[in-house]
Amino acid sequence: MAERRVWWGAGLVFVGLGAAMLTGAGVAAADTDTFDGAASSSVNSRSAGDDSSRAGTESQAQHASSAEGANTSTAPATAPSSTKRSGAESPVAVVSGARTSRVETNRVTTLQRQVAEDDAAAEDDGAAEDDGAATAETTEASSSRDDRSSRTAASAAAVQSVTPSQQQSPVAASAAVVTDSTASSASDAVEPKTAATPKPADASTSALAAATPASSDTVTGVQTGHAKLTIPIGHGYTTPADWYFPTQADGSVSATGVIWLQHGFLNKKSFVSALATTLSQDTNSIVVAPNVASFPWRCAGCWLNGVEMQQAVATMFLGDRAALNTSATAAGYLGGLLPEDFVLSGQSAGGGFATAVGGYYASDPADERRLRGVVMFDGFAFGGVVPNALQSLNDPYIPVYQVAAPPQLWNLFGATTTELVDARPGQFVGATLARGSHADALLGGNPIIDFFAQLVTKFSPPGNTAATHTLSTGWINDMYQGLGPTDGNGIYGDPDQYIVMGDTAAVVLSPPPVVDLDRYLGTWYEVGSVKQFFSIGLVNTKAVYSPNSDGSIKVENSGNYFFNNGPESTIVGSALPVDPDNNKLNVRFFGPASANPPGNYWIVDLSPDYDGPDGWAIVSDPTGSTGFLLSRNPIVSDQLYQELLDRASVKGVRGWITPTRQPGATTDVATGLPDAPAPPGTSAKAVSAETAAQVGGFNLPVGPVQAAIIAAKAYIYGYPILAVQRVQSLLGPLNTMNLNTSFASADAAPFWKAIGGGTRPNVNVLYSLASLDLSGGPVVLEIPDMGDRYYSFQLTDPYINVDNYISSNPTAANPIGGSGPGRYAITWIGNDVDVEGAEKVLVNYSSELLLGRVEATTADQQQVIDLMEQWTLTPTGATSTNNAVLPSAYLSPISVLNAISTAMTQNPAYPSDTYASELAKLAKIGVGPDPTDPTTALQVQDHLGPISQLAAAIATQVTALLLPPLTDVIQSLSAIRNHGWAVTRPNIGDFGTDYLYRAGVAYVGLVANTPDQALYYPGMLDSTYLPLKGNRTYLIHYAPGEAPPIDDGGFWSLTVYNSDGTLVDSSTLNVYSNGDLITKPDGSIDVILSQQDPGVADTNWLQTPDGGFSVYLRLYAPAQAASDGTWLPPAIKRTSGFFGG
Repeated sequence: MAERRVWWGAGLVFVGLGAAMLTGAGVAAADTDTFDGAASSSVNSRSAGDDSSRAGTESQAQHASSAEGANTSTAPATAPSSTKRSGAESPVAVVSGARTSRVETNRVTTLQRQVAEDDAAAEDDGAAEDDGAATAETTEASSSRDDRSSRTAASAAAVQSVTPSQQQSPVAASAAVVTDSTASSASDAVEPKTAATPKPADASTSALAAATPASSDTVTGVQTGHAKLTIPIGHGYTTPADWYFPTQADGSVSATGVIWLQHGFLNKKSFVSALATTLSQDTNSIVVAPNVASFPWRCAGCWLNGVEMQQAVATMFLGDRAALNTSATAAGYLGGLLPEDFVLSGQSAGGGFATAVGGYYASDPADERRLRGVVMFDGFAFGGVVPNALQSLNDPYIPVYQVAAPPQLWNLFGATTTELVDARPGQFVGATLARGSHADALLGGNPIIDFFAQLVTKFSPPGNTAATHTLSTGWINDMYQGLGPTDGNGIYGDPDQYIVMGDTAAVVLSPPPVVDLDRYLGTWYEVGSVKQFFSIGLVNTKAVYSPNSDGSIKVENSGNYFFNNGPESTIVGSALPVDPDNNKLNVRFFGPASANPPGNYWIVDLSPDYDGPDGWAIVSDPTGSTGFLLSRNPIVSDQLYQELLDRASVKGVRGWITPTRQPGATTDVATGLPDAPAPPGTSAKAVSAETAAQVGGFNLPVGPVQAAIIAAKAYIYGYPILAVQRVQSLLGPLNTMNLNTSFASADAAPFWKAIGGGTRPNVNVLYSLASLDLSGGPVVLEIPDMGDRYYSFQLTDPYINVDNYISSNPTAANPIGGSGPGRYAITWIGNDVDVEGAEKVLVNYSSELLLGRVEATTADQQQVIDLMEQWTLTPTGATSTNNAVLPSAYLSPISVLNAISTAMTQNPAYPSDTYASELAKLAKIGVGPDPTDPTTALQVQDHLGPISQLAAAIATQVTALLLPPLTDVIQSLSAIRNHGWAVTRPNIGDFGTDYLYRAGVAYVGLVANTPDQALYYPGMLDSTYLPLKGNRTYLIHYAPGEAPPIDDGGFWSLTVYNSDGTLVDSSTLNVYSNGDLITKPDGSIDVILSQQDPGVADTNWLQTPDGGFSVYLRLYAPAQAASDGTWLPPAIKRTSGFFGG
């Protein structure tokens, strides 16, 4: 059951779907890996003229899609008058900018994408795979090539490049481009050129030149067949495969090449049926789509991520290709041998698979150089698979292109796309579709699969599937001809170039911008943003950046509330870059500037002329939840605003961006008059409160569906606050030190169990905990000399963000502490006073949790307890009574929401916190502080009718039930990505708007260290991504110099736990770097995990239990290589049991 929980848990995102969900791209379904009996095949035909089925399917699947900016309201000064894309009705372009650091000119790119003619949905392949004789059913194809020919011509000819001769205003520039583009005929169009890109392998670099392809315009239909395909791995891996044959008018097949199309993780071949049909018809290719298992059940390498599987597929394209030819013939192919040229492609994990196969093929000495290219459809892979493959695909150069979706969970937040860009700098490697879904490439085969695929990943915007087909087929046709970005007929562009494609748009893949901070300084106007609570109602919003004398950047944000010359809001802070490219900065409005990664101000896109009057920038954060569209000009055109929305989506901004009005720059379009001032006799404060209520919308009726959605968000948002209250209710008097002096979970204090200490106890650390009340004045912490022993005191606010540290490991971000003795005045910024003889430690809230940690072992446990008993807390003012209530006292979901509302009111988000934006949404259902009186908590029953209350209650209950499995899913996906270890995110302890992650951390343990102080790596899976089992033997090998990196005074440990989180009953509790760690003569470290002592010299042993287990790696005072993610733990290699050894 443990194995199933890890893998299938990733699919249980929604309740009652009736089918398991995909981690990769859609509804989980799996064909059997083998089927017995005689070879079977069936053939059917798709007419090129039958255009009804897929168009209807795509329309149904996409009608509910949501686009950032689609609902943006019209703002008189800066908002576009319409959010309709300018290219939707006219074949003209939106201005396209490529950064000057990469190319020397701006270009205008346009594509009038006609509605793709559709194909009949492929029949379900279940019956076709039954045993029996081959059958064939052929339908005469009616020719509709004229339509597709015109579409292809539009794709190739409508792309233009225009270099503006001088800087113009956005409106004037747009108008000039429109006129020029409209006047240009297709024959006059100039193809866009990119930075120098190596030519694909041709006769000069290959043993055989690419064959001249027959035109795809002669293809009139596609026949599909089903047959067995044997992949040469082990004793032969026999699996079902679908074949797609492009047919001529006479029914014959005269294909240019073969495309291997691999489905994604937890998918099957039928998921890619619509894509396969389009690729076959539009590139005149024979397409083979086989099933490959998502797990290594049959043998260790027999799965999508198996190296042996990838190598075996590569060998199938060498020599006589007997296995491919045999399967194609069985599927109904009568053309003899298959074409020699081939392209590898795949969706999701199948894209990484295809790239890996290409790398193995290119590195094989028998390589016949028939591989023309690799195309990934939002592909991804783990463990450096793509960079390693690209090394083999560079000489001779083989193009590898990606049609990507914006960073999201399902593509590992764009990790593989980033690897592709980094591996081939300055070269064209693909494009990202605006607001794209991981399922973009899959739609059109089966409406049920389409719906659930989008429900899990994201609904695909109109036009994205057609754009995916246009991009990929254009590239593949060029690959066959040995053409590329500089001379091909497909759609290419310079890095970061913006391309309009009918109803959608794309941005050419590129690295993050390199920012010259001197050029970036100055005034920026906000023309759109994901609204924060404190920014609701703000107009004339701008930011002014200037240098400070200490080398930091002064940040001054300002605006007027509700109307021009309204109440002014200004806040001043400072910023420092956190990376050498200066595109990531830390902005702080309280306390000194910090250069601690990852930063909270990420410049994700930037115009080439960002210091000029028409410059623009897009700013977000590590989570993508915030987004700001900045311009040097307070007025932007509709076209530029739409481009900025699209670019923000492509660069990972996930929040809902709405326009920001700049009435100070113009008059109200509706009246022709300036915005009205406050009514006479009305205070600015009263107007502000009244209008804030209207803007927040909390007093407007909320329907049951919206109430349910907001209630679920409210629970996720407020769960940490209630979890903190639970701990406070167990702690007793405030400002009192509570010591937990036992390692064993059975003896743990109740308060410690409440924050996760009852499970997975740390046998190298003892703890203390206090609930602080700082409203009456500072509380003084005194500690003795701790010697060279590691310790830390962590201050955590009610939202479980870390406010400050006192530790033996001072860092740039947290510089307070030392070996001791020490006297520290923990001080709330709202009551900032000095305490004589004490070092001040500032925090943002009057209510804080103080968690102490100190290094200890069973051998010196009593000595450490003696030190802990010398820790003291002394209030300097009055201390309140602890009135915290256990969340279990709330008897209904509505009372839980009201409790969250009260806690949020008692602990208001301070203005610099980006997570405050959530309050505006929650207030609509009566959760959070009253905008008209922030000291009063809203109540749900005052804002929702009976039906909406019921919907909110159900949603709250369901979300509470789903939070634990969702947390498991997040950990499992992290483990899949990182060699079996769940890796701490860089924003832990400073969560920003990552509410789900924050709630998950609160569920697991509540109080989490920031990465500069400690890191935890739960080991959950072995190197083949299977859960850890006690009846197997494993090896963790640290190569010389690769042991967990720690700073002086720190330590690391490995501890094994039962599946329920309890300690294993064993004398070998853990491996401890400051203990009896065994190191080999060459400096390497081996740790064997097994039930029996292996008796191997120079090896550390951890005893495992009978059933499932996990192993935790902890680093205290981690070195920079660990805290910035450069170092990752090595894979846990299975050496015996279940195909190991």
